[in-house]
Amino acid sequence: MMNEESKILISLQDYINKGKTFVVPDYQRGYVWGKSRIDKGDGKDSATYMIESLLSGFAADAQVFVQGVTVSEQHDEIVVIDGQQRTTFFYLLLKFLNYSNLPKLDYQVRKESGDFLKNIAQQADVVALSAEVSNECYQDVFFFKKTLRLFESMLESDHDWRKRFLNYVLTKVFFLYIDITLDKAQKVFKMMNGNRADMWCEDVLKAELLRLVSQDDDDDTDALKYEKDMLRSRYAREWDRWVYWWNRPEVKRFFKVDSQWHPLYPLFYVLYNRDDRCAQSFNFDSFKLKHLSDARNAKKTFYALRQTQKTFEDVFNDVDSKTHRHNTIGAIICALHKTGNVLDFVNDYFNERITKLDRFYRLTMMALGKGGGWLSYAQILNIMYSDGNLPNEQDAIATFMQAINSSDMYQSSVDQIGYKECAFRQLMLLNIEEDNRLGRAFNFDIDSSRSIEHILPQSKVYYRDASGVARRRSDDSEVIPDTSYIDEATFAQNCSQHCIGNLALLYCDNNSKFGNKSFDEKKDILFGLDVEGIHSRELLHTLSLFAHKTWGVNEIQNNKNDIINRLKDYYGIR
Repeated sequence: MMNEESKILISLQDYINKGKTFVVPDYQRGYVWGKSRIDKGDGKDSATYMIESLLSGFAADAQVFVQGVTVSEQHDEIVVIDGQQRTTFFYLLLKFLNYSNLPKLDYQVRKESGDFLKNIAQQADVVALSAEVSNECYQDVFFFKKTLRLFESMLESDHDWRKRFLNYVLTKVFFLYIDITLDKAQKVFKMMNGNRADMWCEDVLKAELLRLVSQDDDDDTDALKYEKDMLRSRYAREWDRWVYWWNRPEVKRFFKVDSQWHPLYPLFYVLYNRDDRCAQSFNFDSFKLKHLSDARNAKKTFYALRQTQKTFEDVFNDVDSKTHRHNTIGAIICALHKTGNVLDFVNDYFNERITKLDRFYRLTMMALGKGGGWLSYAQILNIMYSDGNLPNEQDAIATFMQAINSSDMYQSSVDQIGYKECAFRQLMLLNIEEDNRLGRAFNFDIDSSRSIEHILPQSKVYYRDASGVARRRSDDSEVIPDTSYIDEATFAQNCSQHCIGNLALLYCDNNSKFGNKSFDEKKDILFGLDVEGIHSRELLHTLSLFAHKTWGVNEIQNNKNDIINRLKDYYGIR
């Protein structure tokens, strides 16, 4: 038997080929992989989820890390304390794939279920034993059969394919193998039975890092062993604090952390790509080779992670009126999120490759390219580090000026790709600048809940048809104009109800409250204390627009000119 408690990362092949009988003790719950996981929100069962993960890993020839197993390894037995669902699943899978070295499995949860597993171990065709029975007496037998049917329906039938898939599963599935003394078994089972989260690659990296910094040498003194234990505990607590920070909803929204990632994925990604900007992903083996080769390397890696984590936190907390990195980084991430380059930017910025942050910010917020499309991330970087003006930059400036001068930024057309997005970015920028002056963090939640509102309602603009009848421009209905209406003929060139001078940024749930109400009615809603849930009151530039006494053609034209001049000055356009 191993030491009182030991942990090691092993492959499925190493786990299965120990030459011992696997024992699932009677205090374990029955096998239930196959039951719908309603709490996960996707309706999938754990067996389906695991098969899909294996198939995805097989297609990419990538390692798959699953939650660890806790066992008590005896002379001729391995008592499975935590991990019997996974152990039983892989036992069934290996039998289905005709693995020749299948170990014995003593399933003590229920005699009849154990007999079923012993029976299929002796059969060549397990599919024939998996037919669904409507009145199946035992729950775990029902799910044994369902899992086998899932293998039959989800895995290819080709013999050579299954042979390759079997080799992949044996050699590329990894988990943490935790061996404890048998007297601790039931206590540990009760402690761990509620924790059913899947293990991520980053969790395995944590385990490996802690193992390296705390492993004992033969000549270690008691004092040195104690010091190593203390170091491991300190590292573990700090790591958990990082996970807690990255799991904060406002942090996840700010950095656009993908829900499929481990919370620390951006932190690991940045460190992994520190010396190689072209690397697109990492896996356990490559990260371990680079950063966890030995105890000394592991300590160095932890220090680097600590420094990088501090930088992430410093950026998130920096709302100073002079530096305001929270607002600058947040706006860049919102803009790049539309083109899928958030991780590229995070990698470059936190590895100090972007040294001219203000210039990068301006280029990203302005970066309309020729034809109204957005400049790529690579083009923005190329412009930023060039000595002179490049054609792309001149195209971006020209297209940007064409957009903000347009009389119609709201209604997109073939020739106006990106105009509405451009309007959102510029209105957001103007609101951010007001927060910067106050040293206040801008709320970037609006990026996923945004609306562009017409200050003067579209329904209050009319035109006269060929017969001279006044018709509402928004729906062509006939109207009798009064002082609340505006004849579109009174707008100057390049000015209309759809130009940037008549647009304001709002939260989308406030847009419905505004509807087609008049300017005065919208103003009352925005400033009225009796109306709840108006989050748009935090948008200072928006508030300044509705603070006008009246809103008509002159106000729209003047506001458009003011916005254009402010943006030209901000972007340095002459």
